Amino acid sequence: MTYRPHHPRTDANQSEIRADLVACGFPHVWCDVSSLPVRLAGVDVYVYAYSFKHGRVMCLPVEVKMPGEDLNENERKFWAEVAELGGGGDIPLKAEYAEDILRWFGRP
Repeated sequence: MTYRPHHPRTDANQSEIRADLVACGFPHVWCDVSSLPVRLAGVDVYVYAYSFKHGRVMCLPVEVKMPGEDLNENERKFWAEVAELGGGGDIPLKAEYAEDILRWFGRP
């Protein structure tokens, strides 16, 4: 499996998205994933919350992007390999705004 190197660069909208999620009742939003194993640290944010859409608590890996920005080649390759291992087609979520994450969890 391809492991994405962890880059210390934080997306410009990442702290805003985290603050919006916490304000909406999502207390478990991890933005500092640098201490995680490399294969888990290849994501920008983890959100742990109850998903109304799935009917259970879930931990969602989120790729934070600026509006109009897409996954880079390494990210696409990494998440394609995760999907092959059973990671699911909608994981990780590419989010430009907190609303993208709220929608994934089935929150209004």
